Amino acid sequence: MIELIYKNDQERTIFFGGANAPWKLVTVEGLGLAPKTFSTAVYPGIPGAELTGESIGARTITLTADLRQNNETQLRLSQAAITLDRPGELILRVGYKSRKIGARCNALDIGDRNGAVQRCVFQFTCDYPYFEDTETTYIPVFARTPLLNKYFTFDGMFSKRVSRGEILSIGNIFTEPVFYIDVQHVPEESTTAEKGILITNYTTGQYIRLDYEPAQGEQITIDIPNRDIHNDAGENLIAYISDDTFLDGFYIMPGANDIEALNYSADTSMTVMCMFTNKYVEAVY
Repeated sequence: MIELIYKNDQERTIFFGGANAPWKLVTVEGLGLAPKTFSTAVYPGIPGAELTGESIGARTITLTADLRQNNETQLRLSQAAITLDRPGELILRVGYKSRKIGARCNALDIGDRNGAVQRCVFQFTCDYPYFEDTETTYIPVFARTPLLNKYFTFDGMFSKRVSRGEILSIGNIFTEPVFYIDVQHVPEESTTAEKGILITNYTTGQYIRLDYEPAQGEQITIDIPNRDIHNDAGENLIAYISDDTFLDGFYIMPGANDIEALNYSADTSMTVMCMFTNKYVEAVY
């Protein structure tokens, strides 16, 4: 059974589902591929055409649902109109899929009453056409792993630094991550002359270099989707990125991504957490 929920920023919701739902879902359209526009060039003497460009447009999702007639019909219609007046997101749950997409309602058609039900048609426009997971994925990229246990013997390492690993995206379209850096310890005198943090995706060849010396206890957020870097004090750190760093060029590809977080000051202890949501070109069922 398919379930659809529309939720806006005021936490108002409309639930579409099966026979026992307030709104019984009849049909859903627009969950396949988003519309594409192609531009081509035709050259004299050459058969056919050559593709020169491709763009993906906004997605349109249309729902048809029946509202059961009772003494709450008028109230539910009014509540639906108020909720749909503000942009929000559509959440779809069916089978093993649980996905969401940003949406705004551009049409609500209230049809004629048919016996015990009131049929309505809802049309949503999704400016960003891709679906994403309803749950966020968190994967550590940089951490110190303690090795001091009952099996420890001298001369051994007290800890080891895990700074490179595989980040797996199970989606089928690229996604932009957010990195959370937690600086746990900064020595009073560092033995390393070079300062800063370098995050590299070896799978795509992209990297982010931050030429910034953090303080102990500082938390830094590299928010690639919003093109923002700041610390927990609200200080903007964009000015510290290197000249060859471009936030809009760093992303995680579908599949395995080989990512490393390098702290130039080996004496500084920190952890780096990568946050992202898998993105999908469809939500068919």
